[in-house]
Amino acid sequence: MGTRSQGPDIKIVDMPKRIDALTSVEVGKTLEEAMAGNVKKLICNFAQTAYIASAGLRVLISSAKLMQQKGGSLRVCEANTAVQAIFGVAGLSLVIEAFATEAEAVSK
Repeated sequence: MGTRSQGPDIKIVDMPKRIDALTSVEVGKTLEEAMAGNVKKLICNFAQTAYIASAGLRVLISSAKLMQQKGGSLRVCEANTAVQAIFGVAGLSLVIEAFATEAEAVSK
């Protein structure tokens, strides 16, 4: 898992292979650090993620709410069909915008 900058107000976090009760704490800390400063778009790239548990969903939802309070947005991209299905069942699309590619998440 790593964080990259895309311009002065966009951060991209490459999510880990699994986001479960053990890894969600680290994911939360990474997202919190990425939100610091004048970040307007926080993009979570799920290209490597095969599984996300409810603990991971909670971290994403709370981070999305914090970004909204800052006047920004949390976006997800490149999620595989299994992760997309979990997002759908959890109703995550009501809070977080999803994009097929990282380039789309950055540009829109």
